[in-house]
Amino acid sequence: MAFFALTVGQLVAPSLANAQPVPKLAIGASAGISNPLHGDFDFTAPEWQISLRTTVSEHFALEGFFEEWRHTTDEVRNNVTLQGPVSVVGHVGRISSRTVQATRIVGFNALARATFDRVTLTAGGGPSMWLYERRFNQTLTDCESTQPNGCRDFASRFSNSSFSVQAVGGLEVALTSRLAAFGQYQFVAPTVDIAGGHSSVGAGVRVRVW
Repeated sequence: MAFFALTVGQLVAPSLANAQPVPKLAIGASAGISNPLHGDFDFTAPEWQISLRTTVSEHFALEGFFEEWRHTTDEVRNNVTLQGPVSVVGHVGRISSRTVQATRIVGFNALARATFDRVTLTAGGGPSMWLYERRFNQTLTDCESTQPNGCRDFASRFSNSSFSVQAVGGLEVALTSRLAAFGQYQFVAPTVDIAGGHSSVGAGVRVRVW
């Protein structure tokens, strides 16, 4: 994909007399939807990303970015009987639990770019660091138990990290000389387990700083 974008850009470059000035440095912000690949994650999650992009040449750019998706699951159970090994040991009026899962990516992309008047196409990828975290909290209300710790609230935390790689493609439309709107698709895969990755689509704006 990157080679294709670069080749097209080289072929059409001579006819782009009305193209927008090439931004040397730009800040981007976007929001979208992430689709985790792992079979245990039967959900899509909102995602956001910020990026800093520098254009090295007319057909090549470098980008650093940070992104996060986060998903929260709440569960409430009422009038729960506490069962011991051989008999009932208590009763809980209400059990409330919350599970928060989040993945953060810090990465770097090398991008081929091709500009057609106000429209710029980019494609590429690069290395990154993948960080996953899960937090679980459980609260018991109106609890009675014959066991010493039968009515204790519970909390746990799990985290994992890995090197990862990503591929990204996008389309950007210049609105003014300093402001552009863009959409992009990204696929992220941790090196330890590709199923821990995700694909995402997002849209946002990019502001030319220089």
